[in-house]
Amino acid sequence: MRLRTSRVCAGGLALALMLAVRGAWGQVDLSAWPQVRLEVLALDRDGVPLPGVTADALVARGPRKPLAVTGLEPNEGPQSVCVLVDASDSIGDGLAIVNTKARRLLKNLPADDEVCMAAFSSKLWIAQPLTGDRNAALQALTQVRPAAGTQLRDGLLDLAQYMRGAARFRSRAIILISDGSDRHSAATNEQLKHELEAEGSPVVHMICLPPAFGRSRDKQYDPHEGTAFKLHEFSGGLTYFPHTIMDFDGAVDTLPRTMRARYILTYVAESAARDGHEERIQVSFDKAHQSMRARIQGPEGYYAPSK
Repeated sequence: MRLRTSRVCAGGLALALMLAVRGAWGQVDLSAWPQVRLEVLALDRDGVPLPGVTADALVARGPRKPLAVTGLEPNEGPQSVCVLVDASDSIGDGLAIVNTKARRLLKNLPADDEVCMAAFSSKLWIAQPLTGDRNAALQALTQVRPAAGTQLRDGLLDLAQYMRGAARFRSRAIILISDGSDRHSAATNEQLKHELEAEGSPVVHMICLPPAFGRSRDKQYDPHEGTAFKLHEFSGGLTYFPHTIMDFDGAVDTLPRTMRARYILTYVAESAARDGHEERIQVSFDKAHQSMRARIQGPEGYYAPSK
């Protein structure tokens, strides 16, 4: 992995051992293949979590046919959460604001979550590895400084790989605070998509900053044109587009509460083949709930086991 850290043990053997002892659920659980378990959010028209949703209220469809939803259960336990801050030169003077809001976000996360503090510019830097010590994560935030280079895809990919091996809890999330600009990543959109749809990988929630928070003027990453590689389409996470400080505070205060209202959706895959293929799925409410404009937020697919 292309990362540097002040406290993570180094060496391939240490990483291999770490990977071996950690459970691998994340956003997708294929441990009982061809049974599939997906972590999803149920939201009303205003993005407020919906309590008490049952499996019979949902409709699922694979690439070729409808799928029977066999279970839906609340998943309100603790999470492993990494806050990833954009410290690249595209943010510029906006980093001071970003760090202030990241501090507020860390304080808003549930006390039983484990957290890590990370930043990216030309590479990923894990300032504080996953820990139950919230003060340690807050202290690590003070170390984040701006640097040249913008490698958002690489940073996300590396952090997802780190979490797959190091996360204590099987529910995992990255909260990305960025303007969405990426000028130097080696990883492609498809490689990032594959990583985030793999078993054990975290969901990515994004707070996408407008250019006014920094110096980025790259129209390719304008929020109205599908910011940050359309993360909100394939990662299963939520995306916020604050335009004012008040909007920013609203996202930072709302997201932790919404993340807590998760469900585990269970169904049987269309194909039981262990061929590593990508399997798309669409999950929605039945007609009665659709009239209320309620929605299910989850990944657009996953990759089947390869062995």
